[in-house]
Amino acid sequence: MGRCGVLQKVLGKITHRRALKFIVTDIVIGSVILVIGIGIGIAIGNVLKTKMKKELIYSPDNIDDELQEEPDSDTTPNNYDMYLFNVTNAEGVLRGERPVVRECGPYSFKLYTMWLNATFSNKNKHVTLLTRSIYVFDKERGGPNPFTDRVTLLNLWYLAYIGATGSEANLLVLMTGGVLASINTQLTSEAFQMQVLLATAATMVDTVRTTVVSSAYGTSFYGIWANYTVDPPSFPSNMRVAAVTGAPSGLSYAEALRLWDCSSSVSFCNTNKGATLWATAASGDTAAASAIITATGISTAELSAVAAWFMNYVSNSATPYVLSTYGISQLADIGYVQFGYGTPLGGVSVSDLTGLAAPLEIAIWASRSMHTTFTLSVAKSKSILAGAYSLGTPSNLVMFSTLVQAGNFTTVASLWGGLTSTEATVVLSFALQSCLPNFAVPALQQVEAEGGGLFSTRTAGQWMFATNADGTPYADPLVSLLLGTNTAWGLVGNDTTVATALARNSTQTFNTGKKNLKDMWQTVAYNGVSNLTFWQQPVKVEGTDGTRFKPFLTSTGSLDKPKVYSNDLKRPMTMYYRKTIKRHGIKLYRYDVDRDGLKRDNDTYNQNIAGFFNMTAQPSTMGAPVFASAPHFLYVPDETWLNNITGMSDPDEDLHATYTAIEPLCGNTMEAKSRLQLNIYLDQSWTDVRLGTLHTGITPRSMIPVYWTDKWGGISEDDANDYKDKVLSVDDMAQVILLACVISGTVLLIVGLTLLALWLASRRSAAAAALSRSSAVTPLTSDVGTTVVTVEPTGGFGREPQLSPTQQSPTQQRRTTTVQYGQSSAIVEDFEEQ
Repeated sequence: MGRCGVLQKVLGKITHRRALKFIVTDIVIGSVILVIGIGIGIAIGNVLKTKMKKELIYSPDNIDDELQEEPDSDTTPNNYDMYLFNVTNAEGVLRGERPVVRECGPYSFKLYTMWLNATFSNKNKHVTLLTRSIYVFDKERGGPNPFTDRVTLLNLWYLAYIGATGSEANLLVLMTGGVLASINTQLTSEAFQMQVLLATAATMVDTVRTTVVSSAYGTSFYGIWANYTVDPPSFPSNMRVAAVTGAPSGLSYAEALRLWDCSSSVSFCNTNKGATLWATAASGDTAAASAIITATGISTAELSAVAAWFMNYVSNSATPYVLSTYGISQLADIGYVQFGYGTPLGGVSVSDLTGLAAPLEIAIWASRSMHTTFTLSVAKSKSILAGAYSLGTPSNLVMFSTLVQAGNFTTVASLWGGLTSTEATVVLSFALQSCLPNFAVPALQQVEAEGGGLFSTRTAGQWMFATNADGTPYADPLVSLLLGTNTAWGLVGNDTTVATALARNSTQTFNTGKKNLKDMWQTVAYNGVSNLTFWQQPVKVEGTDGTRFKPFLTSTGSLDKPKVYSNDLKRPMTMYYRKTIKRHGIKLYRYDVDRDGLKRDNDTYNQNIAGFFNMTAQPSTMGAPVFASAPHFLYVPDETWLNNITGMSDPDEDLHATYTAIEPLCGNTMEAKSRLQLNIYLDQSWTDVRLGTLHTGITPRSMIPVYWTDKWGGISEDDANDYKDKVLSVDDMAQVILLACVISGTVLLIVGLTLLALWLASRRSAAAAALSRSSAVTPLTSDVGTTVVTVEPTGGFGREPQLSPTQQSPTQQRRTTTVQYGQSSAIVEDFEEQ
């Protein structure tokens, strides 16, 4: 039973029992719908997470579907543009002029990035992927041809070697070490060993001939040598052709005389060229044989017989003589004997030896070039040229120079085979006063002439990929000189073949997200390195590769600060939320690079110029003054740097900013632009100290741009529609159900709670009113009075006009209750359901 009061005005014609029932039902239904909505949201979220774990988390069971060696029609490339800053006044810059540049490009490519193989570790929590990057010239975009455009740039490889060595002067020392290494290579070659043996054999046969001729045989020596089958008394058998061939050679006396003319370059007793010519003919060389036949008039058969005799003498007479005379057990050491001698072995002049570098004439004999008479032992020569501290290694040469100049000969003797102070001083002088000016300086000048100097002009394709138009490798002249002609370095690594990718071995290790989806795609190592120790303090390798991020980003994205690991900059980069955008109907969160990394006071990364990334500490730059920035010096607060360059336009954020747009549900990047510029910083220390040997007068404090790249891509409309149908439609449906349930449940719950509050208020009001009326009557007796009840039919609340019998409610009747206290009474009206 309920009482009237305020409730009757609110609930109209509904009784208090029905009102209470309605309110309770409303609250229950609202609560149930709300709980169901939340439950559906949680359930669908769990289903999505389960599906993502199955689809997105890589394992040995599903990784094979993602591996690909060659691109096909289903492989979607990124777009890659490179712009090169052609220095139009390179000679003027060397004289101190302000650099004038012209931006060339874009050189447009399609960039295919694929995974070749995968290695799982840490219980499948980590996966290491070997990547292959292929750049294909995109003719459709209409850019200039990189293999015909010629561009003049500051040469990064020249500067890298200057940075690695400390100065051009030290680069010359580096090249001197290369000269010494070349000397060792040539002195220990089989060609040099044969030259010494041939020269020795030529000298020996001529000596024997002179002795025999001056004895009793006289001129009959030539006939005996050429055709005798028996040994006359005191005539060595190794001096008869027939003793080797078994038959007379058939040579006439006149022909024999011509062959024994040691002044002739076709004579086997000529120590410089003749002996080599006969050895070459003996090996089957027709040109050498023809030269001998033409000059001497002998027949082919006669040539063969004499050649066989001479080579037999080299092997069985000259070789034992050389080993015995110089106290060595193997011919491989003959070069070290020669290095320590002041005169050529066997009387041979090195500049006349075929197959050897002519400049070695001055380089082989240290004592001869320094006008000092002494002989180095084989052990000492070997320690200098091929020991553990070989001077052919530039760093060892620098150490040797430092120790000798400091007078620390005790250490010198312990490291270099017991060299005395005199020997060490002469060897150092030989290196720096003979090899350096006579070989290193001309070699570096030749490098400059061939386009390998401080400024270099070559095609854009040669700069980018170290590739010629026909696909053959292009080697920088300096790199080729120091590391060999097969070494080709480009600004970009283009894996034209699988073998190239395997050789480059570029790997990245990711967290698979097996333990926690939030860790998915986080880089844990790059090329096997998890901590970068070359910075001021160790820097952890972390962040994604920029193509994928963790799923379920926050509703606004502003609470997430994803990180990207930049292998170019060798550091993790924090991204900050910029805004929400839409592409082909898909909601994306756009993130920009946090500019705090460009601040000047970032001690970890040696940041000393605001707006520029200092890259000089990276091993790959070899100490070259390389600084990266946003293109056209975007975000560089000091306009002086831009003003110091003529020809580079002002920065434009739309053209030069880096950003990534992420689909928040799965964490996939669906639009991105990655832009980076490389610059060379030249200041006073570089121009005067490091470049002061060959280059002077360069204007200090110039940040000269070299190139900038724009790597960009986005989801196509077809792929976007497919993604919405297969992925987002499920999430959208879940969101609609969840939102509908939450809204309807919340509304019902709020309405029910509100009505309950009103109902309770009305009950309290009615009870208070009745109590107030009853408390105003003073009972005359203490007897409990009688109750008189009068029931009247009615159709509503309150004191409304009585309804006619046909209008009376079949379910309600008004009841009047009279409560009597003695002679006083109180009347209370309420309603009773039938």
